[in-house]
Amino acid sequence: MITIKEKRGLSAEDTLFYAAGIAIFVIATLIYLWPSVKIISLRREFDRVESERKDLSRHNSLLRIELQSLRSYEGIENEAVKKGFRLPRRGEVIYIETEPEAK
Repeated sequence: MITIKEKRGLSAEDTLFYAAGIAIFVIATLIYLWPSVKIISLRREFDRVESERKDLSRHNSLLRIELQSLRSYEGIENEAVKKGFRLPRRGEVIYIETEPEAK
């Protein structure tokens, strides 16, 4: 009669040897592929940061344009009108003349 061991044909030492060989192969493959995976990960991170930099640069340009418009007299006047201010009508401004102080 044939036993299970004879049918398989592998001893415990052979099984351990093949398992160790497969483990070494898997570890070597992971060590070989790790730099490629890391490079891909870094590339994605770089692309994300570059996209964010471009968006921030575009936003910065828009803010600079807005700042320039707010610094101009027309920009100040437009903002004042939006907030409910208006230019004084004729007769609403009174000029008071004073004499210079004697020293």
